[in-house]
Amino acid sequence: MPNILDEIVAAKRIELAESKTQVSLADLESVADGQPRPLNLSGALLGGGVRLIAEVKKASPSRGLLVPDFDHLKLA
Repeated sequence: MPNILDEIVAAKRIELAESKTQVSLADLESVADGQPRPLNLSGALLGGGVRLIAEVKKASPSRGLLVPDFDHLKLA
């Protein structure tokens, strides 16, 4: 009898196979090329001045909704 993780993996494999038929690799690469470059985390941390890494969350898997009126810019 498969456990829940096996069921999730099987469902995701089916979902992935279906999504591959909806968007071509060339289209996906084109979209990716149009995205901004990712930030260089190690470079940012090694630079001068104060450095801060923070996370704001609307919800937590264990505690549920943390902030009902979530505005990430206001919280940051």
